[in-house]
Parts: sequence; C-alpha cells; structure tokens
Amino acid sequence: MTKTYRPWNPNQQYLLPPSVKDRLPENDLVYFVLDTVNELDISAITNKYEQENRLKEEIHQLLSKAQATDEREDQKYGVDRRGDELPEELARRQSRLKHIQEAKKALEAEAKAAAQQAQRKHQGRFGR
Repeated sequence: MTKTYRPWNPNQQYLLPPSVKDRLPENDLVYFVLDTVNELDISAITNKYEQENRLKEEIHQLLSKAQATDEREDQKYGVDRRGDELPEELARRQSRLKHIQEAKKALEAEAKAAAQQAQRKHQGRFGR
C-alpha cells in the first residue's frame, strides 16, 4: 500500500481556512443575527422534521413488511398468483351459479327447519 499526500501548492495562502472572527469586528451585525437566532425557540420547526423522519421510518417499515409478505406469498402460491384467486369450481359462471344455488337451497332448508323447531317449541310452551 502506497501512502499518498496532498499535493504541495506554494501559492496556497492559508493552511487552515480563516476564521470569520478574525475578519469581522466584534460589533458587526452578523454577531447580532447569530445571537438572536441562537435564542429563538425553533422547536415547532424541528418537531416537524422529527415527525417527518418518524413518518419516513414508518413508511420504510411498512414497505419492508409488504415486501416480506409478497415474498412469502410468492413462495406459497407462485410468482404469477396472488393467493386470492377463486377455486377452480367457482372460476366459471355456470359452475359458480350452480354452487350458489345449492348453497342458497341449503340455507333456506336450514332456516325453514329452525323456524319449524322454534314454532314447535313455542306451541309446546303455550299448549296449543
């Protein structure tokens, strides 16, 4: 490993940058402005930046979770599937209608049986 040095410039005026205090008198307006700014309560401004940073972090976390979920679903269902596709028997209208009608008949029969049972129970209580 070779060591490198900054190039030597004989025309360079200062080794370090000059201080503003060396250039400006103590009663310069800039010191008044600096002192005034240092005394200001800028918490409302800094709070906004902190809130913005928290929101950015929250968004980053949500996106990371979404990406992880997407990757798990890709492994489970395949890259070309979402995982919420209809089952094959419900994918076509004709077979879907058949399943809906069968489910409707079953629910109606169940409701009818429950109503008949409730009516018999009611009649049994009141002796009709």
